Amino acid sequence: MMLWPWTVPRVPSPVIVMHEMSIAQSLIHILQEEMLKHGAKTLRSVRLSVGELTAIVPESLSFCFEIIVQGTPLEGAKLLMDRIPLKGYCPQCDETFDIKEFVFVVRLAPIRRS
Repeated sequence: MMLWPWTVPRVPSPVIVMHEMSIAQSLIHILQEEMLKHGAKTLRSVRLSVGELTAIVPESLSFCFEIIVQGTPLEGAKLLMDRIPLKGYCPQCDETFDIKEFVFVVRLAPIRRS
């Protein structure tokens, strides 16, 4: 695995950071590898599909991406994100619907007395 001659800045381990930073770092590494594989010198944009259950805040990921690419061949590249809604399906109604809130409901079992 060959990477660019620059490295992605690392955050000191005792600091608690949002997971968008590590996602942005991983994305940068993937982009570096793909650019090398295809002989690309610059990158204008990258489109990313983000599902609702990922708990990614798009604004935070964009912010982290913009900070990390500063001073690199990726500087100026735009991160374009498509949100993928969480879908549900009711087989009785044969209807598909968007799930806005994800709540687990557990059926309570009867209390067992010994």
